[in-house]
Amino acid sequence: MSPADRDNPYTFDTFVQMRNQTDYYGDDPFIQQVVQHFSGEKRQQVDEAARRLSAKASFRWRDFADEAARPENRPSVLNYNDHNNRIVRIVRPWSHG
Repeated sequence: MSPADRDNPYTFDTFVQMRNQTDYYGDDPFIQQVVQHFSGEKRQQVDEAARRLSAKASFRWRDFADEAARPENRPSVLNYNDHNNRIVRIVRPWSHG
């Protein structure tokens, strides 16, 4: 195996730019067809609700999820306080709300 090349021109910029502009429901004709097929008479209402949800999940919530998934932002267990007294507390970072 060859060592990593610091001068490698490859970047994830194109992928990140595409991902940041993708609407998970609005840009996916397959899932739209699935919703149309299985929602019956309520297809218009379900489609509208899916588009509203996708607008949040594809952009704002995706950024929150990315931040929450970082290793330093994972929940942890605090077993002792500053005075070495035994406590058991789950510590949740701010990004977990």
